[in-house]
Amino acid sequence: MTPGKYLRAWPVLWLCLLSACTTNNVVLGPDQTVYQDGRSENHIIVEAARDGVFIGQGDQRQAIPVLQQAPLAIDQMAAVDAEGRANVHIGSQLTMELLKASEVRVEEYLPEAETVEWDIWQSGGITVFDLAEDPDRQQRLTVETAYSIVQATGTRFAVITEAENALEWIVALDAKAGDLQVTAGDTTETLTTGEARWVTPAGAPGPVISAGKNAEAWLAQARNSDPEVQLSELLLAPANILADTGSIGNLAPPGTPFEFGRDTQGEVMLTFDIQGIYG
Repeated sequence: MTPGKYLRAWPVLWLCLLSACTTNNVVLGPDQTVYQDGRSENHIIVEAARDGVFIGQGDQRQAIPVLQQAPLAIDQMAAVDAEGRANVHIGSQLTMELLKASEVRVEEYLPEAETVEWDIWQSGGITVFDLAEDPDRQQRLTVETAYSIVQATGTRFAVITEAENALEWIVALDAKAGDLQVTAGDTTETLTTGEARWVTPAGAPGPVISAGKNAEAWLAQARNSDPEVQLSELLLAPANILADTGSIGNLAPPGTPFEFGRDTQGEVMLTFDIQGIYG
């Protein structure tokens, strides 16, 4: 083979090497790629950044191959498994990033109304909501989770579920005063950038916890691997209380949290393990 033929073979070899080294963790393209096939900007699109992305209704689920897109209908579910990652684009204003076995369902989307409204059901894992501000129209996003209702205007926030702790975190990643509020136990509280609140199956939202850049760093790690610690371990100091167990009347059944006492960060909830340490 002549030197010239060797040179012509190199581009093909480099292309093969690059293809072999591509990871299963592709960074999603810019927003305009969502509508590259001419769909209306009011459509709902699911983009798969890794394997383990599904859409469907009930038990009927369809896998979306990595780097592919699929339309999502109202009341259909978009979900990822523990290793999956997906972006759900609703129109040009709202994007939801799904991680760690998260599921969402768009229950209502009113793009033509005087106030643009999104009603979302969310469950499990990690979901990051990015709602861009629209200077020309009012908008309102309502997210119903297992333990709370979150309402937002123009903001970026995360819902992070710790199922084993029966706990959800609502973390304001970018929110001005009045942009983000969480309701639980008939109590509504607000959040601004860098703040977080926890919610449980019973009671009002927890006190404001300073998340700062810790939450962003934790989320960045969660996108590509399993975080070294749960978010609770990062944001909350261990409870430090002295409680008189004799004052507790009827104990809650196993698996049901109840208030055991209070410390500087608020209520300390106690839950009896159903199985116990000895099985």
